[in-house]
Amino acid sequence: MELWSRPQTRNLRQGVDVLAELGVLPTEFARRFRGVAGFWNVLVHGYLRIDPARVHELLNAGLDDFAEFARHVDRFLPQR
Repeated sequence: MELWSRPQTRNLRQGVDVLAELGVLPTEFARRFRGVAGFWNVLVHGYLRIDPARVHELLNAGLDDFAEFARHVDRFLPQR
């Protein structure tokens, strides 16, 4: 199924899974990046009390994952 014809996802984590199914993201990377997506959902929806120092720590530790995500998407887009 084409990316553009997929039904809308319910959350960012599900979106990462869809991108893996479509071959935009490698499966192993998607598994790892799902944690980032889940954390994003917690931040956006305020599910838990957020410790700003912990957010800073997690974002700094995950910067390489954001760069890798961008590279995978960048490689995929010219194919469309």
